[in-house]
Amino acid sequence: MTGTPARRQAALLAGNSRALWSLLGSFFFSWISYTGSVALIGWLVFERTRSPAIVSIAFALRFVPMAFTGVLAGVLSDRFGRRFMLVAANGAQALLSFALAIAAGVHWATAPVLILAAGAYGVADSVRLVSGMNLTYDLSHTSHPLRGMAWANLVISGGQALGALMTTGVLSTLGSPASAAAVGAVFLVGAALAARVEVIPPPDQPDRSPLLSSIKAGLGLLGHARTLTLLFCVAVIAEWFAFSGAALDPVFAGSVFVAGPLGLGLILLARAAGRIAGSGLLIWQGHARRAVSWIAVAVGFFGAFLVAFATAPTFPLALLFTCGAGAAAAIVDVGEQTAMQASVDASVRGRAAGLWVLAVGLGPLGVLEVGILAQAVGARAAQAINGAVVALFGLLLVMALIRRVGEPASSAAEQSSQLPSLSGGTVTGSARPAAAGLALCCEHMRRLLIVHHTPSPAMQAMFESVAAGAGTDEVDGVDVVIRPALTAAAVDVLEADGYLLGTPANIGYMSGALKHFFDGIYYPCLEATQRRPYALYVHGASDTGGAVRAVEAIATGLKWRRARPPVCVTGPPGQADLEACWELGAMVAAELAE
Repeated sequence: MTGTPARRQAALLAGNSRALWSLLGSFFFSWISYTGSVALIGWLVFERTRSPAIVSIAFALRFVPMAFTGVLAGVLSDRFGRRFMLVAANGAQALLSFALAIAAGVHWATAPVLILAAGAYGVADSVRLVSGMNLTYDLSHTSHPLRGMAWANLVISGGQALGALMTTGVLSTLGSPASAAAVGAVFLVGAALAARVEVIPPPDQPDRSPLLSSIKAGLGLLGHARTLTLLFCVAVIAEWFAFSGAALDPVFAGSVFVAGPLGLGLILLARAAGRIAGSGLLIWQGHARRAVSWIAVAVGFFGAFLVAFATAPTFPLALLFTCGAGAAAAIVDVGEQTAMQASVDASVRGRAAGLWVLAVGLGPLGVLEVGILAQAVGARAAQAINGAVVALFGLLLVMALIRRVGEPASSAAEQSSQLPSLSGGTVTGSARPAAAGLALCCEHMRRLLIVHHTPSPAMQAMFESVAAGAGTDEVDGVDVVIRPALTAAAVDVLEADGYLLGTPANIGYMSGALKHFFDGIYYPCLEATQRRPYALYVHGASDTGGAVRAVEAIATGLKWRRARPPVCVTGPPGQADLEACWELGAMVAAELAE
């Protein structure tokens, strides 16, 4: 009975692979333009003001909007679709670049105009980052999400390097108006490739709650999803104390190692080479279930490499340590982007990615901190202090992970049962001992609740097929819980992430047992279980339509979303009917595993 789902899964993976390569092509071109736009704004501001301080303000305003628009971008991605928002963001940045080309050509590109343009680019960057992360995860989560995100990071690094070379060449030969027009044209190429990405629309209805309420709910994930909160804290600490160190690159190149502009270029090149190497390592060995392990170890190495760079006695040795820091930085970024999206339901995945963008938007505070510290104690000491903070934090993460993995299975399972679900309940289940520590930090076992009334041999056969499909070895990370309809309670529903319902059709209606179940759980679960997936199987002597309509009416009132069409059987169930039941269970479990 596994043939049909296996073939469908293979077709899904093949389609996702083609779409993912189209998406990576879009990333390549959009990040060429991103790097070009950063260089262009910086050069134009410096050309008009000759003030490094104003250049720094323009650079900071490219990132500051992310702190305010990251979660909003996530809401838009969840509500209007990832592909649409990615195309819109690239298109908006293309139009902004063309407007900048016109302004530069007619001498309207004054410093205030350029600073406003930097902020506008930053807002669009938020949408582009969030929707791009979501699309990458959506297209790769059925196979290797960590590797898919690593491929994206690798392509982005290549696009950034090429963008720096191209913009420098165009600026020096054709001038700023032509450079801005070229940046806009390449953004359009990215938008066109993004539009070609084939995506499967979600089966549920889009979020129609007020925009402000959706934003508050996105921020509220930090209070209710412990996993996401931990990962957000890791991202903030990494941005403040590790990634901010790049602001001191000119100081190290010019004053510490006395290597000049060439030395600065070599530092940037070494960091880019390291990011490519780190992404390649994840492509080679990365697995989503080890995402937190990668993050913890990489954070520690990131800090250690920063300390080594700050204390390096020679410039070549410093370049080697910079390369190592770049590799660790790539692993931290990719791991966080993957784990934060893996820790939440697909319906709020955009908001989870938005929280990562928010953390990036807080980065300028870290730049301010390291700048003040360097002014007080010198660049070497400032970099070493920040690196030591990051290394210590990474060590604490590794020790916590080792302690959790080393706990007895019963203790780990008991603690993992307290992991919060996004809808306010708790997630229970028995995690595998080897993965228990990781489950605490990165992902929880999803729970699929089967509520059934089985008064006949026909219903028993259908129930056994549904349960076998839900528990298939082809799906990992789902805990299947079975309750008879007469004993299932509200707490069972609250603790589950999805539902499979089974009932006979009795005189054009559902069974009294399933109706009793709904009567007991309706109001206690009305608010907490909205948008959770459900599916239904029904057996009748001659007709099942009335029973299906009755169940769907109540499920609509609960605001559950139908994950699959109901499996309806009249008369003795045949082999095809049982295979359909098996597939129903397997498909619902697979959706929860996503």
